[in-house]
Order: sequence, then structure tokens, then C-alpha cells
Amino acid sequence: MVDNLDFFRKDALRKRVNGIAGGNRVLWTDKDLLKIYDHIASARPEEIIRAAQPTEVKLSQPVNLSSLGVEVRSDAGLEDHPVCIITTPRSDLTNDSVHGAGVDSTDFAKFCAVLDAHDSSKPPVAVSSRLWMSGDNTLAIAKFPKPGVSANSDQIGAATRAGLLRGTSVGFVPLKWSFSKDPARPLGVDFHAIKLLEWSLCGIPCNQDCRVVGWVSGATSSPDASKMADLRRGARALAVRARGISDSISDPVPATREQRLAEARNLRRAADLAGRS
Repeated sequence: MVDNLDFFRKDALRKRVNGIAGGNRVLWTDKDLLKIYDHIASARPEEIIRAAQPTEVKLSQPVNLSSLGVEVRSDAGLEDHPVCIITTPRSDLTNDSVHGAGVDSTDFAKFCAVLDAHDSSKPPVAVSSRLWMSGDNTLAIAKFPKPGVSANSDQIGAATRAGLLRGTSVGFVPLKWSFSKDPARPLGVDFHAIKLLEWSLCGIPCNQDCRVVGWVSGATSSPDASKMADLRRGARALAVRARGISDSISDPVPATREQRLAEARNLRRAADLAGRS
């Protein structure tokens, strides 16, 4: 029994540190590794054995794609780009859960790398849009380069458009995490905050919610949902200000020099606002 238990401990440690095929790519720190080792070494035998089997999980909230502001289709054209769920809080095949609100994409936004199955030894196969949230789902769009730029991009893009490649997975550095206290998720980890490095297209994702959910036209640049929302809010604010300016200069013939100067300032302000929008 001791030998069998030692086998399970080593196997649990290996999977916890190295992950599984198709799993999220987690870059543990030395401090994290020590914490993992101590936890597995002190775990009860039944926890170690139950950890070998993933638990039944609850599906995440439905995805709302209307916030994109562009047409999202279920079928793909030759130059279209996939809209993807890249992470959700759903417990995955390793009993882990990533909280979307804790995803730090500051450094990710500098590179926007979409990889082929977390293989960072090769160039990215696509460039990601900025991330946005739909319920508890984190989404992004992978924009493939024009044909001929990268043979690997051409292959992955074609396989994705053909429906052969449908899964996605995230690569990240844990910032804040804890072992799950849910007895149904032995040795599972709750990632409360992560630093996103990349996300990948893959055959079978560790989180079964993470997948291609639609397509947008390749004739336009990948929409940035957050920026579009900001622009819409700015446009509404500009309209309100413009109405106020219009009311303030409603007199067609300013009677005094002060009124004419005020009218000129209002016009300059309106022009500045329009330029910034």
C-alpha cells in the first residue's frame, strides 16, 4: 500500500507541475512548486487517489456575442477569423478553475500572441484582439495573417476554418491561487489572479467550454469590443455636450464682444471634442 500511495503521489505531483496534454500552460514559480509539493506530501490517501479522476462540472453562462458590434457567423470563409472563448471559471480536466475577473492582460496586450498548442519555440500563428468579458466567459478573436506569410499559420488557420481545430487554452503565470476546498475537486487549484502570456488553439482543450464560437469577416480588422464600447460612450457624451453648446450659442447674432468670444470658445471646444472622439 505504501508503494502504491507513493506512485499516486508522484503521479499527482507530475500532473500538477507539468500539466496534461491539451491542458493550460502554467508557469509555476519556485515558491509555487514548494507549496504544491508540501500539499501533495501531506494529502490524505483518498485525496490522492480521487485526484486521478476529473469531477463532473457545471457549465458556464451562455455567451453573448452581440456586444462585438459586428456580424458574427457560424460558418467560416477563406479569410475569416475565429471568435473564441479562451477561459471560463468552469472546473477543467485537472480540477482547476480560472477566474476571468482576475486575468491581467497588461503584458499580453504588448504581444497578443496566439500560439499553436502552447509551442512558444515557434512564431505565433495569429494575433489576438484585446480580451472582453461576456458573463463569466473571457473571449478574444484570433486574426490570422495573409496566406504565404507563415506556413504554420496557413495550416492552423485552414484546420480551424474546416472545423478540425476547435479548442483553446491559456498560458499564464499564477499571481494568486489556492488549493480548492471542494471535496469533489481533490488537489484542484482555484486561480484567483493570473498574468496572461498567450492563448493557444488546440485539439482538445482542458476546459471543455474553451472553443471557437463564431467567425468575423477578414475584410475588416479584428474588432476590439472594449474600444468600441468606449467609443460608443464617448459618442453619446459628445452628443450631449454638442446639444449644450448648440443651446448656448442659439442666438444667431451675438450682441456683445463677450458673447462673441464665448461663441468662439464653444466652437473650439466642440472641434477638440470631435477630434478626440
